[in-house]
Amino acid sequence: MTTNMFSETAMSRYLTLKTALESFHCLPDQLDDSERNRLAQMVVRQQQIQQAILASDESSRVHISFQTVTEALQTLASRFESGSEFDALLAQYQLDRVALRQVLEYELLCDTTLEYVARHASELSDTEAEAYYFQNQAKFSQPERRETSHILITINDEFIENTPTAALTRCTEIRKQANQHNFALLALRHSECPTALNEGKLGLVSQGQLHPPLDRALFKMAQGDISHPIETDIGMHLLYCQRIVAAHRVSFAAAKTQIKQKHQQREKARLQKRWIQQLMIAA
Repeated sequence: MTTNMFSETAMSRYLTLKTALESFHCLPDQLDDSERNRLAQMVVRQQQIQQAILASDESSRVHISFQTVTEALQTLASRFESGSEFDALLAQYQLDRVALRQVLEYELLCDTTLEYVARHASELSDTEAEAYYFQNQAKFSQPERRETSHILITINDEFIENTPTAALTRCTEIRKQANQHNFALLALRHSECPTALNEGKLGLVSQGQLHPPLDRALFKMAQGDISHPIETDIGMHLLYCQRIVAAHRVSFAAAKTQIKQKHQQREKARLQKRWIQQLMIAA
């Protein structure tokens, strides 16, 4: 299966947009000259690999359903607030949904072909997985972690309620009300951090992950404690130490599935890379 000139042009535009977002975290027209040159080289290489994959015998042995392509297109569109916003971005890069559907089909066909090529990737036996576990025990050691939530009152002199004095007063009043049962609700009502939408949850935190004043305070707290106001350069914080997970080593039983999965992922990647290299040499 080979792409025609129209689809090659559409694929180049699609890959330019996708690669810029994934590798440079911005739109192509926001790159400087050096980055644009790197992007162009990356896109050319990706297209060469895609064309070699699509022309392979293995590609003719796999099939992509109409529904699979439809779902991929819907997933991309769902990342935008509206269909018109999605269409506007496509139009900016001389694409539309018809062209995008075609390039997505080719992309999915490449991905499925690579999965087919790696279908015989070796799996670790339980004995081999266990040997890996005991030979690499440092990888399975977890430091102490603390399940933490917080409330932030920002400091901003432009607003009366957010001057340093006002922020401290507000944070102190919230602290007087706070307990283990209502901290989530108070975070939802009062916190000025985006985590407020998730009840102030920071998740499991290891030492050194938070801003130093917060880090020092958190790792002196007992389980269930709520801190007094802590000042940082962005505002006043309250921390709630919900749970302390002691430093420990993950057991082999808990790690076995992950060990096997990672091994098979590495094996698949090795087989796919070797196969692509052979394709490119032949081309």
